[in-house]
Formats: sequence, structure tokens, C-alpha cells
Amino acid sequence: MGTLPDSAKLTERLHQRLLDYGVDMNGGILLAVSGGVDSMCLLALFTALRDAGKLTFDVMHINHQLREDAARDQQLVIDYCEAHDIDLAVRIWRHGSITSGIEAQARDFRYANFAEYLHSHHYRYLMTAHHLEDVSETLFMRLIQGHGVQSVQSIRPLTRLYNYPAATVVRPLIDITKADLYALAKKWAIPYREDSSNSDSTFTRNRIRNHWLKALETEDPKVVTHLFDFARELQATVTLADQQLEALATDAFTMIDHKHWLIDRRALPDLTADVWEQLLMHCLYQIDSEAFQSFGRNGRRALADFILSDTPQGEWSLPGDYVLRKEYQALIISRLMSDSDRPSTPSPSVSKTTTGTDAFPIPAEYTAEPLRIRQRQAGDRVRLADDHHQKVTRFLVNHKIPQPVRDRLWVVVVGTSEVLGLVDPNDLTVLYAYQSANSHASVYWHLDN
Repeated sequence: MGTLPDSAKLTERLHQRLLDYGVDMNGGILLAVSGGVDSMCLLALFTALRDAGKLTFDVMHINHQLREDAARDQQLVIDYCEAHDIDLAVRIWRHGSITSGIEAQARDFRYANFAEYLHSHHYRYLMTAHHLEDVSETLFMRLIQGHGVQSVQSIRPLTRLYNYPAATVVRPLIDITKADLYALAKKWAIPYREDSSNSDSTFTRNRIRNHWLKALETEDPKVVTHLFDFARELQATVTLADQQLEALATDAFTMIDHKHWLIDRRALPDLTADVWEQLLMHCLYQIDSEAFQSFGRNGRRALADFILSDTPQGEWSLPGDYVLRKEYQALIISRLMSDSDRPSTPSPSVSKTTTGTDAFPIPAEYTAEPLRIRQRQAGDRVRLADDHHQKVTRFLVNHKIPQPVRDRLWVVVVGTSEVLGLVDPNDLTVLYAYQSANSHASVYWHLDN
């Protein structure tokens, strides 16, 4: 920003930037305000825009309760919003002792509340106060942690909110330095509080900000600006590369349902491991950009090598509770489901009959045993026509049953655990039923609905 212009010019510059970003001033705007100098400057600028009749907005403050003085940050934001007649929502993170993963858990709480508010109010924009140093620090941190170019390109001015894609995260201060924000706070008498945890070297970002970048600035005082410029150039390069990757993925990458995605290798030309690595990350970022930021370089390369190997089938664990299954020319990416997360499908029912029409035989030794249908369980073994048994998992792999179908399968069981059939509850298709190879049965089973 350099020398600060007067208030009218400064607010008009911000207004024009929002217009350049394509922000609909009537689309519903929520400001994330912590009470630090960055977000309080953002709040003051938006207050000036509101007073000029350019837009309206609400504010949300998150009290993480991780510092003894967190309540003072909260009170500062409350006082400012009351003084300027601004709608404010405060969310307090009530938690016990946290020994690890504090930053990630706090971020999850923060963005879950942002998403809930945006959704419930039908708002389209979340404004955050990220500035030039934030971009440089993030780029440096991801470089030393071994991230790929999708992640290393750092913070963009506009992104979709990862847990509520209907909203856009807008960062209108992204090319403004921290020094300029302090200067603005002084010129406009904007109140703010310093976060005492910013000096805590337990956090990686603080070590980068307070030690490593400071050391590099002795070599070149403009190192932070150089990192910011590099991030912008990298973002432009990645945008062009994404266009080429999207052209490759158009016919090969499809969403099966909200928890399964397919990459069909038959629709792709021969690709090197390097290109496979980039294509995979392009597809994975479309699924869940937040989860796959943690997918390191060694893991990406090993996965690309696995895909190109002669192994026809296999499974690969991915970050964020995802898994990739290789089934010949199909790569199926799935998000793991818990029982509570499993889609509710009406339970089919089965019964016995003595008529073989549209029915399937029950082995003679089980005709008097109870018959039922249930969801698959670990260790289930299906009875084959030759009266041998095979694990249901192996049976499904051998018959190339797609993963989404496997996830929802029900099994027909007689006795304690004798599996006689496999049923897709979506359309009541019997994918497999035991057929006796030796003699005609006297009792059969069939689907009631």
C-alpha cells in the first residue's frame, strides 16, 4: 500500500478490488474478525464502505479459549460492533485439555462455524484478513514440509470454502504488508489486540515468522515480498497447467456418488509417473482440496508408481480418511464410511418357499435353520456351487463388482453365518446366489420386496 491515501480513496480502492473480484455486494458478506490488527483493519475498512452505502455485512468472532486473555479479544470486537451498529455473532470453543493438533482442531471449529452461519443466512462470501506476510509464510512452510505445487502455491485471493463450496473466501488485503496495516490502525485510531501466542515457538508458523524469515531478511530485506511474488507467479503457472490437466481428466475422471470417484485409465494416453502425480493431485483437489494439502511428495510419487506397476489390484490409503483402490484399469477413490455415515437404505426382507420359481436353493442341512438378511460384516464367506467357501471380499474383487456397490451390499444368511446370496438393496438385484451342483433343493429363499 506504501504511503496511505486518505480515507475516501482507501475505501474506494477496496471497493474497486471487491468489484474486480466479482463480489456481489448484495450477496451476503460475513467478516471473520479475531481482534488482531489485521482483522480490525479489515473491519474498519468495511465499516467505512457500509457507511458510504456500498455494502452491508455481518461479523463473526471465534473465541478459541486457548489463551487467558482471549475474553479481552472477544470484548474488543463486541465493543466495536456495538459502537458501529454491526450485527455480530460470537462462537466459543468449549473444550477440555488438548495435548496435540491444537491448530488443526481450532481451524476445524472455526470454519465449521463460518460454514454454518453462511449456510443458514444464505450468504455467499467470507472475508478474511490474510495479508502479504501470511502468503509468504504459508508458501515457505509448505515448501519445507515437502508439499507439491498445488499446495505450495499458497493462499489465493479467492477460493471456495472447502466445507461449504456455495460460499467464496475473499482475501482483499492479500497484497498489503503487516507494516501498512499497523500504519492504517495508527492513522485511523483502530483498536486492536496483540495475540500473545504469536511469540510461542511451539507453533511452526511462529518459528517461520519470528526466526527463519527474519534470518533470511539479513540476506535480502525483501525476501518476504520475493516469496509473495513467487507465489503469484506459481498460481498463474498452476492455473495454466490445470487447464491441461482438466483436458486430460474430462473423459477419465467422474464422480460416482458423494463418496466415490472413478479415474478410468482406458480414457487416458500413456503418462509418465511425473504427469500421473500431477493428474492425481488435480483430481484429488477436486474431491477435497483441504484434505489433500497434507499429501506429501514421497507419498504422491509412491502412489503414481503403484498405479503404473504391473499389480492389477490393490489398495492405497490416502489423507483425510480416503482410500484409492486399483482394479485393473479402474482407479476408485472412496471416502471411508462409518456405520453412522452409511446411507440409509430400506432393508430388504427374505423368506423361505418350497417353490423354485424366482427363488434360490437352501442346502439340505440348513432347511430348518432361521433365514435372515443383513449388511456385510468382516469375515463373511459366501458358499459356492461346489460347496466350498470364499471370502465375500475376494468374491467381489474376482467378479469386478464396483466399490460403491460393495459398500452397500446386504448378504442373505441361513443358520448362524452361512452366506447364500448377495443383494444390492438399491434395486433388489441378486448379484450372487448359491446354486447346488449335486441335487434339487426342497426349500428355497426369495426376496419379499
